Amino acid sequence: MALLLYALAGTFLLVSCIAPPTPSAPTLAITPAPLISPAPASTEPLRVFLPELPNTLDPLTASSWAARALRSLFLPGLWALDDRLQPQPVLADSLPSRADGTISEDGQVLTLRLRTDLRWSDGEPLTAADVVFTWRYAAGQGVFPYASFVKEVTAEDAQTVRVEFSRPFAPWPAYLFAYILPRHILELTDAGVWRAFPSVGSGPYIPAYWEGRGLVFLANPFFGKGPPRTDRLVIYQETTAAARWEAIARGEADLTVFLAPESLPFTQPPNGAFMLTSPSGYVETLFFNLDPRRGHPALQSERVRLALASVLDPEALCPMLGGQIVPARSLYSGTFWEHPGLAEFAFSPARAQRLLDESGWRDTDGDGVRDWQGIPLRLRYAVPTGAVNRGLVQAQVAQRWREMGVQVETIGVSQPWEDPAAWDVAQWAGRVPGYPDPDDPRWLCREARPGGLNPAGVCDERLDELIAAQATATDPEDRKGFLFEIQALAQERVWWIPLCRWEDVWLVRGNLESLRPWREAPFWNLEQ
Repeated sequence: MALLLYALAGTFLLVSCIAPPTPSAPTLAITPAPLISPAPASTEPLRVFLPELPNTLDPLTASSWAARALRSLFLPGLWALDDRLQPQPVLADSLPSRADGTISEDGQVLTLRLRTDLRWSDGEPLTAADVVFTWRYAAGQGVFPYASFVKEVTAEDAQTVRVEFSRPFAPWPAYLFAYILPRHILELTDAGVWRAFPSVGSGPYIPAYWEGRGLVFLANPFFGKGPPRTDRLVIYQETTAAARWEAIARGEADLTVFLAPESLPFTQPPNGAFMLTSPSGYVETLFFNLDPRRGHPALQSERVRLALASVLDPEALCPMLGGQIVPARSLYSGTFWEHPGLAEFAFSPARAQRLLDESGWRDTDGDGVRDWQGIPLRLRYAVPTGAVNRGLVQAQVAQRWREMGVQVETIGVSQPWEDPAAWDVAQWAGRVPGYPDPDDPRWLCREARPGGLNPAGVCDERLDELIAAQATATDPEDRKGFLFEIQALAQERVWWIPLCRWEDVWLVRGNLESLRPWREAPFWNLEQ
């Protein structure tokens, strides 16, 4: 069960260079006659500049970043994850929970209640029948996420849906019913036409037509939360950070994004604009090689690992990486799942020296390098080769450790997570494989093997139990407790050292200060 998310992740989502999406040319060939009349706008359009345009608007085949990012504009789901990855109801009236009985005691049944004001943009009601249809249609197309976990979806009445799992399934807020399909369109008309250009939806805006190089969305007059703030929203593509910044500076754009680690042209926003930030999901982390067959024997000691952590100052190290980056305390930094009681490792060189002495690693031969039973404390410290320059951080960390009597060899490795035999300590920016879901089965003992998914060789019986427990905790509040314990245990045992959280930057104009965008759902609260 804990490995279920590898079906989606496919491989490690650990990168040497966190890259923004590769720009793609617009491929939306159909220019439909919109069902919403493009009447003269009563307000100025909301102009959004993205690094790419969507490869498609078909929710069942959307694969590009832009296609996923734009989907909530016209086809929201029953719920959405906010900028802290906390689930929020959208088409659902509320989130199911064990407290109110809408999650069964065995965690295998969800009872979902829809809002009563839901309509499609053509005026037809959106009901539980659309939810059931979405499951059947997407499963029939082979694209319903984790279909093997969903045993049955039924409509109990027009506003109530019952979802039965084959076994408890914790990641439902991140993956299930991220969009709802219009049954009356796909059953009664040519489904291919709608999928090529979905001009009927349930979000605040609906795709309408191309205007020059802009993809125009028109306000949905039947949107249940009231009319959107503007009559039109237009999406443009600008592939370079400099061009998007200039569009804001010249007043030609109202919203744009710089996805980590994309560099900002300037540190201060243009006049009349301001910056919003949100966690990218990537956390720069130092990993210890705990596999006794590959890593240095000193790293088997928690005291040694804590000593190495005790001379690092993330406040000083993070700015050396460039970009928008802040100190981190856990691999879930900045999210709903992060343990609020965690503190950074206390900076104390004196404590570090004492810990190394107590562990038996002393300089017994006077050569300036600590040793134990004839083994010198010599560490191979690797960073990935790539666009992000980690050289300054690597040099600073190595210097701190050398001052404690640790000999450090700094090396560059193309993908250190693929070659753990090459290093004792390695640094890279990664995010949990199930992102935006917090499931992280990399650290299971069974993956701490050659060719396994656990390059750091972490293996702990209690950790295995907690990973399994969180993967089957259907109620998010229950699950959060297990994840908090995982983070506390990781800090206590010093399996890794989170350093910095990479943040995405959103540059906005006008009255968008209430917007809380994040990279997978920048418009989740646009109507607010």
